[in-house]
Amino acid sequence: MSSLFELDVLAKRLDRYVALSPTLPKESTRLLQEVLIRGEFDRGEAERITRLPERSARRILKQLTDEGLLASETPKGPVSLRFPSDTLEILFPRLYV
Repeated sequence: MSSLFELDVLAKRLDRYVALSPTLPKESTRLLQEVLIRGEFDRGEAERITRLPERSARRILKQLTDEGLLASETPKGPVSLRFPSDTLEILFPRLYV
């Protein structure tokens, strides 16, 4: 099963997803990498992680949650990584072979 997910290269596939996205800024990668490593992070950490002003960091965080890549149990809770069905082809290319 681990060979299907290729978790060791998931970080690179997340980078590729952001690069191919017409709506996500490149700084989105920093938030996705952080949540991949840590499992979750507090929303207030987005500014530190992206190294952008607070408003810009919150906008990117909102884009990622709107697209379903990040989500939390509560509106103000920590965010964690999600895999919406429209991302599976890029993030897990061998899953449906």
